[in-house]
Order: sequence, then C-alpha cells, then structure tokens
Amino acid sequence: MGKKPSKRLTLKKKYKIEKKVKQHHKKERREAKKNPKKKNRKDPGVPNSLPFREQILQEVALKKQQLEEEKEKKREEAKQRKLAAKEPKTLEQFAKEAADKDTIFESLEVSEKEAASKGSIANERSRRFFFKEFKKVIIAADVVIQVLDARDPLACRCKEVEQQVIDNGKKLVLLLNKIDLVPKENVFAWLEYLRKEFPTLPFKGSTQHQKANLGKRKVKLKKIQVQTLESSLAVGVDNLMRLLGNYSRNNDMKTAITIGVVGIPNVGKSSVINSLKRSRACNVGSVPGVTRSMQEVQLDSKLRLLDSPGVVIQKQEQTGLVLRNCVNMYEVQDPEAVVEALLKKVTREKMMIIYNIRAFETVRELLAIVAYKKGFIKKGGIPNLTQAAKSIIEDWNSGRIRYYTNPPASLESNVQSSESASIVSSFSKEFDIDSLLDSEKETLQKMDYEVEAPTICVDTSGPMELASEEQLEQEASVVVENRPAVKPREPVQYKPPPPSTEIEGNQTVNRDLKTHLKSLKKQRKKTMKLDQSLAEAALEAMDLDVNELKGDYDFKQHFDMDTKT
Repeated sequence: MGKKPSKRLTLKKKYKIEKKVKQHHKKERREAKKNPKKKNRKDPGVPNSLPFREQILQEVALKKQQLEEEKEKKREEAKQRKLAAKEPKTLEQFAKEAADKDTIFESLEVSEKEAASKGSIANERSRRFFFKEFKKVIIAADVVIQVLDARDPLACRCKEVEQQVIDNGKKLVLLLNKIDLVPKENVFAWLEYLRKEFPTLPFKGSTQHQKANLGKRKVKLKKIQVQTLESSLAVGVDNLMRLLGNYSRNNDMKTAITIGVVGIPNVGKSSVINSLKRSRACNVGSVPGVTRSMQEVQLDSKLRLLDSPGVVIQKQEQTGLVLRNCVNMYEVQDPEAVVEALLKKVTREKMMIIYNIRAFETVRELLAIVAYKKGFIKKGGIPNLTQAAKSIIEDWNSGRIRYYTNPPASLESNVQSSESASIVSSFSKEFDIDSLLDSEKETLQKMDYEVEAPTICVDTSGPMELASEEQLEQEASVVVENRPAVKPREPVQYKPPPPSTEIEGNQTVNRDLKTHLKSLKKQRKKTMKLDQSLAEAALEAMDLDVNELKGDYDFKQHFDMDTKT
C-alpha cells in the first residue's frame, strides 16, 4: 500500500492561496452589492391577535382544497385522453375531424383568392399603363426598331405592332438580337426570310457591367468568330448606325431623328440602346419588366433613342409566355406544367444529353433526377420538384440550353408577299440597304465558321398578338367586379383600466396593459376577417339565395310526397 502524499506546503504557496481566496471573496461581495438577490421571505402565517382569525384560516384551507381538486381533475382528464387515444375512432369522430379540416382548408382557400385578386388588379393596372407608354413611343418616333430574339424571331414578332407603325407613317426596321446564341447558318436563313418584308440587321448587345465605355467591334457578319460572339462586346453597332445615318441623309432631315425601340419583354431593347450609347443609359436585367416607362436617350446631335416597356400582349396560356421569357419565373404558379410543355419542343434524348442524366419516362421523373443532380433536396431526402422545374426554365431562357428555329419555307400568302415587296422597295431607297448587303456578299466566301456549342432545332411558337386598349379595360373591369366586399370597421369596445394603474410607480404595469390591449385589437381583427371569409365561403358552397329563403319552404323540391294508397 502506497504512502499518502504530504499536505505540507511552503509558506509562499500558502499565503498565495489565501490571497487569491480573499480576492475572490471580495469580488463576489462587490458583485452581490451591484446585483442584490432578493430572498423570498417565509410566510409568518396569520397572527394570533388578528380579528376573525378562524374565518381566514378556513378560507385558506378551502382555497387549498379547491386547488387540489382542480389538479386532480386535470390529471384525470389527461388520463382519459390517453385512454381515448388508444381506443379505435368511431365514424362520428372521423366525420367531425374531416369537417374541421374542411373548414380550415376553405378559410385558407378564401384568403388565397383574396390575395390573387389583389395581385391581378395590380397587374391589369400595370398592363394598361404599359400599353399607353408603348403607344407614346410609336407616335413620337420617326423610325421604329422592333427587336427580335434570334433563337425564335417569329415568336417575338407582333403583326399588330408592325401594322400600327406603318399606319402611322413610320418606318420599321427589324433587329435580330442575340445572334451569339444560334448557329451562323441559321442567322443567314432568318435574315434572308425577314428581309423579304422589312429591313433587317443582325445584332449582339453588349453584356459588360461597367457604367461607361461599353465596347464594340467593327466586324463584318461573315467574319465573326466564336470568340467574338462569346465576348461581352457588342456586334452590329456600326451597321445599325450606318443604316440610321443613311435614312437621315437621304431624307434631308435637318433636325435630329427619333428612334423608337419596341419588342416583347426581355428581348434586349435596353441592351441595344446601351450598346449604341456605349454606356448604361437604361437599366437592364434578366427579369422581364425592368423598363417601366418610356425613357429618352440622346445618342448624338442627330439621333434620339426612345426605350419602351415590353409590348402588352393578349392574355394566353402562361406556359407559352414563360418559355418566351415574358413572365417573371418566380411568379409562375405551376412550373411543372411549363417543363411539360418544354418537353413537347425538346425530345427526351436531347434532355438526357444536355443534363447528362439517365433515361426517364415522365416529367416528374425528370424533375426528380435533375433535383438530385443539382442538390435541390428538402427535409427527409425528398427532391424539390418545384425548384428543379424553375432551374430548367431558367436554363432555357438564359441560353444555357441552346436552341434555334428554322424560318418557314415561304411567306404566308401572295397578297402579303406583294405588300412586303412594295414595303421593302420603298424602305430600301431611304435606308440604302443595298450597300450593306453588298458588303456582306463580298465576304461570303471568306467565312469559315463552325458552331462549337451544341444546339437544338425546335418548332417556332408563332407570332404574338397585341392586346387592344378595349380588351385591357374589359379585363380590368372583370377583375374589379370579382373583388370581395370590404366589411365596415366595427368600433372596438374599450374596457377601463383597473384602479391599480393609477398608483404612482406602476409605469411598467401601464405599459404592459397597453401592449396587451394592442394584441387584443389585432386578434379581434383577425377573428373578424376569418369569420367573414368563412361565412362567404359557406354561402357560396351552399348556393343560398336570400330572396328564396323569405318564401315558404317547398317540401316537394327535396322529398317525394306521393302517397301510396
């Protein structure tokens, strides 16, 4: 058995420990003075000299007995609940639970309808405002440039816009934007097709992010290389400026000409203006609807540009608008339906190659595979199908999924082709397009271009239809009629505060009471709103008519009253 260690200390260590202990105790006493702890005093009980002492003791005993009975009652109720949970539920209980769930669901549905009606009213107001701004641009401009997406130019065209421009005596020029997203041969095919109707030029807007000195390149269309298209510099600026200069010179215009830039949402109108100005004169963004009103940009002493909001189109299926990038992706209510419509354009084999995934059969299976591949996983390992669908839509609209469309074989009719020929002949004299065409033909044999990025050929979505002002008024009136009636505000019943709040020193009590009253008011408003929505939903579900309830009840309507003899 080992020897125990000695407890002997050196005096230096002993005094050092005592000093540390004294310092610690001193610090604790100082802290105790700053934050004194109030001890709960022991109940002294009822004094013997107090009058009516026996009655007070009886009341205290009775109060204790009541508290014990309440505790026992709660304990018994909890025990009964546990026993009832173990027993199988009856049909009446199932029916009651289902009715309660239906009531909650109907109240939520009514609140969603109210929110949707408010959002649709705001959308209709903005659509009418955009339509007025769009008309201002057409009236004020001398030359109107309609910007088209090179991936699907026909889907970006609007015959009503073109007809309004011609009817107002304005000149129309088509600008094929985003040529960096399609093969070069496809650009030539679309230029050949569109130039049968209107003057058309290829273009690639600048994607630089600085505020000034945006770059541009003097490159002819046939000599454009892949590196030039994939860069952030603009292409086609010089040809467009030369075209506008020819128009100003051939018409002997002494004053500055006004150029209006129109097109469907998110087609690149503001980027075109910024590329011409070589600065960020207009706000741009990947979300449609950045430009909210007409904007004027002075290019130089002879050219003035007008930027406009997106063309206000007629109401149609949301899937088509989303695939055209005309609707904000985050406002899409059913992204899975949009992906289903996309699969009608793109084959399953192409989607397997693009995302490098295995074979799939249904849309939900594709979304689940993409969700696992991109890491869109919810709690419990469940794939987030909505997030995966939005990711595919974003890839389609942003150009990560490269696609293009082929132009039709010919124009729609002979009458239209003859009208287009006359328009082209009249426009070619003013714009001197032949000089630009000759410069392109000279370098045709020198072109050596191969598309490096894989692209998909899809069917065109067809032209869009412009909404008229009468249609916008009718749509707005329908939305306003469907607004729920606003219930008048009822006066809040005020309860006087207790007299203890008047005692000096009870400021915190007053503040707590005010907070409590405020929360009661909020809760009362929520309850009134919920009661109103539930009542309206119940009346709509039962389809009751107040006028019918005032008359006598007809038993023959619901019961067979024929008696057998």
